[in-house]
Amino acid sequence: MILSVQMYSLRAEVEKEGLDKVLRSVRASGFDGVELAGTYGLSAAELRKKLDDNGLTVTSAHVSWNLLTDDLGACVADAEALGYKDIICPGIWGDAIKSPDIFDSVNRVAAGIPEGFRFGYHNHAHEFEGGDFLKGLYDNVPSIMFEPDTFWLKVAGKDVIKYCETLNPRIMALHLKELSAKGRDDFNPVPGEGVTGCADVVRLARKLKHDYIVLEAEKLAVPYTEYLEQTARFVNSVK
Repeated sequence: MILSVQMYSLRAEVEKEGLDKVLRSVRASGFDGVELAGTYGLSAAELRKKLDDNGLTVTSAHVSWNLLTDDLGACVADAEALGYKDIICPGIWGDAIKSPDIFDSVNRVAAGIPEGFRFGYHNHAHEFEGGDFLKGLYDNVPSIMFEPDTFWLKVAGKDVIKYCETLNPRIMALHLKELSAKGRDDFNPVPGEGVTGCADVVRLARKLKHDYIVLEAEKLAVPYTEYLEQTARFVNSVK
């Protein structure tokens, strides 16, 4: 199972240190892959070379709902050039998610995903306000898959593993993000040191024979390289 990191989590580090240094640090910290959220102003070919030079695989990419609806062809072209198969919407908000025809809209995007690729949805907590949008997607968009964000499931008051089981067999990958006992606004502890149940999340990913698992962390109390190294050790230690 490839250990991947969500590059959006490292956006401040990329801005400060530059993409090349961050990619080298990701690989040196024990990670094999990245989940993209944009191409840093580079062409897909240019970014592919930087990733290849650092021995990193693109496992997946988060692509905004607006881009998916406005220029799906460009999204697929980037995926083809960068060598990943999982195209993931990182959330739908505002008026769009409240629209009475939202499931029809998602189905239209799903219908445009070519054979050989997978289309997924990544949750936060707002999808559970006044209902369960993920269940709505599951019931109304037969081809969509899911990338459950375990942190946000916990914030929403869900039993993470039990809820994920309701989405199986349409889970494409799991997001490993640790929630502090002090709540969502505190620093993200290293996986295994909070209340998300990260060890069980890793075990579930292995049980489901996922190709990869993705680390996400927005607020760190330690340098990012140390956080990545500790996460890699944690994942490897889980039996």
